[in-house]
Amino acid sequence: MKRLALVASAAAATTILLASPALAAVPSVTMDPAGVLSTDGRQVTVSGTYRCDPVPGGTEKLFLNVTQPTRGSKAQAAGFAVTCTGLPETYAATLTVVSPTPLAPGPAIGQATIAGSSGSANNTPGQAMVLV
Repeated sequence: MKRLALVASAAAATTILLASPALAAVPSVTMDPAGVLSTDGRQVTVSGTYRCDPVPGGTEKLFLNVTQPTRGSKAQAAGFAVTCTGLPETYAATLTVVSPTPLAPGPAIGQATIAGSSGSANNTPGQAMVLV
């Protein structure tokens, strides 16, 4: 009888711990270190990974930016929906240049942010990357 009570107590404790919001996964997002430019420099395709807990409605928002400050160039994809499963997922997105000056092959700075009801995460701001 003592053994059964001990097993039941352990199962209850495990259920409580697994359901605890404190143990929920922290959202995370990365951007790969290379982006692929269109021939006119007005778009760049980037990829990476993200992870977020499942949420009501099933999606969070992903915000992506690539800049070349020395050129005054910036491309972005603002707030497109990604599905959260709690597992690492991949994304690929084409960003459109929003500045008058197009992007060019060479060094750039990438930033990826995931935001929504499960919190937000930002990759290392100012992540060095290269555009090819």
